Amino acid sequence: MLAATHGFDRSFVGKIRIKLGEGITGTVAREKQHISLSRASQDPRYKHFPELQEDKYNSMLSFPITDRKEVYGVINLNSTSIRTFPEDEIYFVSIIANLLLTAIKLRHKVASEKQGRQ
Repeated sequence: MLAATHGFDRSFVGKIRIKLGEGITGTVAREKQHISLSRASQDPRYKHFPELQEDKYNSMLSFPITDRKEVYGVINLNSTSIRTFPEDEIYFVSIIANLLLTAIKLRHKVASEKQGRQ
């Protein structure tokens, strides 16, 4: 499910859904490995969402938010230019993914503790 966005119409947050293994994002979630593509729309795993008007984007970096056991989400970066994402940018996104993972797990822990007290 599209949980947040910067660049796409925010009205689609919570409304765009894909299955595990579906599209590039679903493949990243299933395999727990990032995918970097300079021409994402030409990849056979690509799934087009016309409502997002994503035709202007070419390059894509899709990175899993995972603790190796479970996948909590996927970060997608899109670029209008046709480019390859360098290793330092991929590493930077991995840091962001780990920070998000920590925040997600902490939020789940706090919510569980709250339910336990009720």
